[in-house]
Amino acid sequence: IARIVIEHIGPPACSDSLIRANIRVKEGDPYNRNSVDDDVRGLYSTGYFFNIQVNAEPEADGVKLVYKVQGKPTLTQILFTGNKRFSAKKLQKKLSSKIGQPLDERKLFNDKQEILKLYQKSGRQKTTVTYVPVIEARLGHGTVTFEITETPKVKIDDVQFVGASEFSQRKLRGAIKTRRHWWLSWLTGSGVLKDEQFADDKERLVEFYRDRGYIDFEITDVQFEELGPKEMNIKFFVSEGTQYRVGTLDFEGNKLFPKEEILARAVTRNGGRYRRGLSMPAGEVFTPKGLSRDREGIEDFYGARGYIDARILPQRIPNTERGTIDLVYRVEEG
Repeated sequence: IARIVIEHIGPPACSDSLIRANIRVKEGDPYNRNSVDDDVRGLYSTGYFFNIQVNAEPEADGVKLVYKVQGKPTLTQILFTGNKRFSAKKLQKKLSSKIGQPLDERKLFNDKQEILKLYQKSGRQKTTVTYVPVIEARLGHGTVTFEITETPKVKIDDVQFVGASEFSQRKLRGAIKTRRHWWLSWLTGSGVLKDEQFADDKERLVEFYRDRGYIDFEITDVQFEELGPKEMNIKFFVSEGTQYRVGTLDFEGNKLFPKEEILARAVTRNGGRYRRGLSMPAGEVFTPKGLSRDREGIEDFYGARGYIDARILPQRIPNTERGTIDLVYRVEEG
C-alpha cells in the first residue's frame, strides 16, 4: 500500500483523523482485500456513514487506496404513496425515522416492517411496502418514500383441525384467538388473519393439548385455502399423540421426611384453590403445569418446616408403550 487517500462525497460526516483512526491497514502494509473489507465494516459500525467505497489504484511503488465516504444524509422529507386505509399521520407515528435526523438504512427497514404489521393486523396480509430513498449527496440531504400496495381484507370463512379426534372442532376453535368471520366482527376485530396473533395461536394450541396430557402433540402443517379474493379457510394439520398419565411416583434424597408424609401433607395450589397432597398422584393425567405445581408444593412443605433452601428436581421417565410417565422427585434438603 503506497498511499491512503480519503475523499468525501457531500458534506464531511467526520474528520479525516477519525476515519484514519478506524482504518487498521497502513501505508507500507502488503495489500490484502479482506483487511480492507474489515475496515469498511468497522467504519460502518461507527454510525457516521451511509455509503463507503474503496478503490485500489495501481501506482509505480504499489497501490493507492482511495476511501470514498458519504456521510448519512439528513432526512428532510418522508412521503407515503398508495395508502388509502391509513392516513399519512397514522403511518408516521409508526416510524422511528424522523425528519432532521440522519437517514438510516436499518431504521428504514424496521419502519417498513412496522407499517406491514399495521396492515396485517387489519387483515390485509398481502399488502406490500417498499421504501425508496433519494439522496442528494452534494447537499447531504435525503428523502424517503414508502410505496404501499394495499390489498383487500381477507375474511376467514372457517378454521379446521385436520387429524383431531380427541376434542371437537368447536372446542379447539375456542382455544385460539383466530376466529371465523361473523356479523359482529366489525366491532370485535375478529375474523381476519393477524400474523402475530396467529403465531401465538399455534403456541396456544400446543399448550391446550399438553395441559391435557398430550405431551407429544405437534402441528405438522398449516394451510391457507383461498376461497376467493376476499375469503379463505385455515387448516391446522395436527398429530395428537398419546395422552400420558402419571405412572410410578418416587422420591430420592429425602432423609428427613418419608415419602408417605410428603405425599400426605404437601399442599398444592391450582389457581386460587388449595388441596392437600400432590395434584398429580399416580394414575392422574400428566401435565407440565401439574409437575410445576407439585414441585412448588414439595418445596413449600420443606420451607414450612424451616428448610427454605430445599430444592426439588423432578425427573420424568416416559413409557410410550404404557402411555405413562414415571416421576422421581430428587430432593436436596439443605
